[in-house]
Amino acid sequence: MGIFRRLTRLRRDGGDTTQSKRVLYEQIHAAHADWEVAFQRLDWAVQQDEIDYAIFALEAAEKRFEMLLRQAKQYTWESWEHHEMRPLPVQVTFTKEG
Repeated sequence: MGIFRRLTRLRRDGGDTTQSKRVLYEQIHAAHADWEVAFQRLDWAVQQDEIDYAIFALEAAEKRFEMLLRQAKQYTWESWEHHEMRPLPVQVTFTKEG
């Protein structure tokens, strides 16, 4: 289910703000990981089609990440929430097949 549907449902149902923040925080973390993957994909692109796709994917990942950050700015965040919601780090690496 998409972030918009989940956040809209939480707001409509009178959902807990902390729950909405947690969902948004997880989506931001995932979007950042997607952006890192797209950036690495651009480094490994060789053929023109691969380069075009990598640029498209990078721009889309950046837009999604920026959109989620704008949504997060609408909330008031406490410092303890950040430490409580911190997800495990995601490490993504690519290897070029030879």
